[in-house]
Amino acid sequence: MRLFIASFLVLVGLGLVWLGRSAWQGLGAAAYQGKPLRAWWAQLSTGNAQGKAEAAAAIRALGSNACPGLVRLLQTRDALWRRVAAEAADALGKIGGEGAVPALVRDLGESNARVRLNALYALGRIGPPAKAAIPAVAAALADDQIRFMAAYALAGMGTCAVPALVEATLHGEGKARAAAARGFGLFDPRLGPPTESVIQALAAALRDPVLEVRLEAAHSLWIVGSDAGLAAPALTECLRDSSAALREKAALALGAIGSDAAAALPELQRLENDAEPSVRTAASKAMVGIRGR
Repeated sequence: MRLFIASFLVLVGLGLVWLGRSAWQGLGAAAYQGKPLRAWWAQLSTGNAQGKAEAAAAIRALGSNACPGLVRLLQTRDALWRRVAAEAADALGKIGGEGAVPALVRDLGESNARVRLNALYALGRIGPPAKAAIPAVAAALADDQIRFMAAYALAGMGTCAVPALVEATLHGEGKARAAAARGFGLFDPRLGPPTESVIQALAAALRDPVLEVRLEAAHSLWIVGSDAGLAAPALTECLRDSSAALREKAALALGAIGSDAAAALPELQRLENDAEPSVRTAASKAMVGIRGR
């Protein structure tokens, strides 16, 4: 155990040396109550519960002054500091880091996928104040390494990102269409029900020639639930798809819609004899959801 602790401390020390050459130096540029940001950050990462709360409050108080240092942390390429980068993204979200948006957009052009992922995560945490980044984030939906994080970021930006997701779902490149369709399932339900244009876009995606797009659309409609009634006819068509996974997801989505999907009952009854056990189970659950019992 002592050997393990000693080894861990050596790794931490080496990591701090690395940070001292890059991001760690940037954390000293801003200060609160005479204490540099790097000291508050260290307290946030290693302090007790009260110390962490004080550090979080200090970072929030620093506001936009903390953004440059936090963005530097996001630019780490080392897996050892992956958690630190995630915490930096969370901090930017909590302080409303709108001032960091231009730098984060520039990071989307980095060759290192980890940097791009960190930037997208931060933009999603910042939320609607990051709306200026929507075009750049929407373009990232076509990047296979980061496309689903791009969908997360757009969903985090709320309703202002809906047009970009609709456009990508309907007209994007194949993998981008799949990622955009997933994005609609990531929206905060507290934002209210999706618009008719969203449900129509997902219904159209259920007829997409690419299976992954159809699967993601069905999954998002399942999450939307009772507000997805307009997509019930397209979901019913999916019950005859050659993909068992899609038949299952479509059945579950119809069950989540409820009574508005009553027209799908005959097809769901047929699926009770499906060759796949998971499809049979989903069909039975869907009929209970539609009938309300």
